[in-house]
Amino acid sequence: MEEMAETQYLSIFMAKHNCTFVSADTGSIFLKRGNILLARSGIRYNCRQLADASILHYQRQSFDSLFFTQIADCRILYDFLQSSDDSHEYLMFRTPAHTFTEELTAQMIANESMQDSYSDKLRKLLLVALFTYLDRSRPDTLSLTESTMVSMHRFGRVLKYMGDHYASCTLKDTAIATGYNPDYLSWRFRRITGVTFQEKLLDMRLSKAAELLVSTNITAEAIIQQVGLHNKSYFYRCFIDKYGCTPAVYRKKKTD
Repeated sequence: MEEMAETQYLSIFMAKHNCTFVSADTGSIFLKRGNILLARSGIRYNCRQLADASILHYQRQSFDSLFFTQIADCRILYDFLQSSDDSHEYLMFRTPAHTFTEELTAQMIANESMQDSYSDKLRKLLLVALFTYLDRSRPDTLSLTESTMVSMHRFGRVLKYMGDHYASCTLKDTAIATGYNPDYLSWRFRRITGVTFQEKLLDMRLSKAAELLVSTNITAEAIIQQVGLHNKSYFYRCFIDKYGCTPAVYRKKKTD
């Protein structure tokens, strides 16, 4: 029998080992060690599938005006928490396994078991630290294809379209779909993101390839086609540049 639970005002899931977030609301989201999923209230999920995850639930009263002031510059995260209480929104961060986040999560869990006068203040400080870390890493770790909220933010529609169509989209396709002139989109994209459209698209494709190497048994050759990079030598060169090893070595390191 499935053991089901429901997310609260804010629920935080951090994978201690590879596991899967299974919900009728989100579908199945594969979590590698270190990945962090933030979810708002009303999402029912399978507890058994998350035996290898640290889970924290927070009620609305945990977040006061001072807390929101401290994370006001973390725009997506700030607006994520300000959406309606029954929003069913979620953000998926493909953060790597890291001592900082693992120790931070352990401190957050330990603090929840305390009932002294310091626990409420420490709860807010730890949450601010986590949100600040996630916002700093967001350009590289926020998974556009596995998150809501992105389309509501500056340039978010463009990034969301790219995330949904990473295997086949072009600058022209994206411009048409989001109402931009292609030349203007190219200029504005670099101005806002700091990289070109093609550089960001390549990064999305490589990130998806890395995810498929760990979460499936698909061959590297099939993955190359699936993510839209049809030149094998070019894919291998770019993959090694990004991850420092071949796809085969990457798969072995991440699945052993």
